[in-house]
Amino acid sequence: MSERRSRSRKKKRRGLKIFLFLVLVLFVGAGVYVLNVVRHVDKATDEVYESVEGVDPIRGSAVTLGEEQPISILLLGVDTGDLGRVEQGRSDSMMVATINPNTGKAVLISIPRPELFIGFQKTP
Repeated sequence: MSERRSRSRKKKRRGLKIFLFLVLVLFVGAGVYVLNVVRHVDKATDEVYESVEGVDPIRGSAVTLGEEQPISILLLGVDTGDLGRVEQGRSDSMMVATINPNTGKAVLISIPRPELFIGFQKTP
């Protein structure tokens, strides 16, 4: 009887060891995947980021919200051309954000993009 018990305990321990090993492999794989995603995101942000320093030549002065003047910012979403489309770099969404320090509010307005444009046609 004691031999049967020791065999069943060894089988249980062996099964537990296999289970713990599989859990460890799963966690290591998930960690490698997360690190890979973080590296790709970091690389993409480094490629896209462009530092803006100094004064904008068009505006002529630096923008400061402390002057309590409202500021408007145009936000453009850029089409990446995925799914077989060839039109890369077209703006697929447009929004204007206006920040008013006097009232302490910000307004975000979406500008709809026309879905279909039929150009002018010559009539005979």
